[in-house]
Amino acid sequence: MPAILQTQTGWSHPLDQTSDSPSLPSDFRICKLCCQPSGVPTFTLGANHLYRCHDCDFHYLDRLDPPPDDITVTLTELQQRYIDKRLNDNARILTSRLNLVREFSDLTGQHCLDIGAGVGQFLLMLADGGAVCQGIEPSSLRREFARQRFGLKLSWQLAEEPFWFEQHDSFDLITLWDVLEHVNAPVATLQAAFALLKPGGLLFVETDNRDTISYRLSTWVYRLTRGGSALLLPNFYRQVPYGHKQIFRPAQLYTLAVRCGFELVAATPPSTEITQIKTPGYRPAGQTVMIARKPV
Repeated sequence: MPAILQTQTGWSHPLDQTSDSPSLPSDFRICKLCCQPSGVPTFTLGANHLYRCHDCDFHYLDRLDPPPDDITVTLTELQQRYIDKRLNDNARILTSRLNLVREFSDLTGQHCLDIGAGVGQFLLMLADGGAVCQGIEPSSLRREFARQRFGLKLSWQLAEEPFWFEQHDSFDLITLWDVLEHVNAPVATLQAAFALLKPGGLLFVETDNRDTISYRLSTWVYRLTRGGSALLLPNFYRQVPYGHKQIFRPAQLYTLAVRCGFELVAATPPSTEITQIKTPGYRPAGQTVMIARKPV
């Protein structure tokens, strides 16, 4: 069995469709990125509003997921088939992500944390490469699938919670694949990743890119039609449990990482200060990818 530490922790993505929890109370005028009281509801998307911060131009939805808990669920046959299909769909991109990690890190003996581990596929790949791994996944359905199919016990507590305080400065590598757009508190998530990494440890982030033509065109059409058409905006912010709650512009993500204490190593898209990622075969469309290091 690969070396995967069995603990208990949290994140996810839209699969828990049995839940229709309402938004948690919050003052969404306070920007989720810069923390200034400059958020204004700018786009109406169904029952929710997409806020725009007048200070930093961050976009975020007025919806939060309830905290995850350690509940036991029973997977239906339909849910199992759905996840099984996604296993095959995810194989190629997970392999390219593994190649990216290997370009910057020798996995042998490395202590790795996958935040938003899904059903544990990437954890298994890391472990097969010689790493000692832990994973965070708040979706009870995914945790149960990981337990049944792969014998994994993924954690449900979020990375910023006290459960993890004893493991600060202990990880060589942390991954957040398609996670930051889903979490309630993206700043707290990156701050927690910084605290959990050893000095010199690496952080790998992949998240949706708000600078894509489809996103920009959708906001332009919404304004032009005075809300009559949102084009693809509802697809960017699906209003389901663990759906997207915010989407970063690349510059916003890079600035936040530096604010949290990280040194930027490489990124796609690059900037004048950041090296372009050139891993063969790794070309995630419509995504921002960032590799950062905790200073020694």
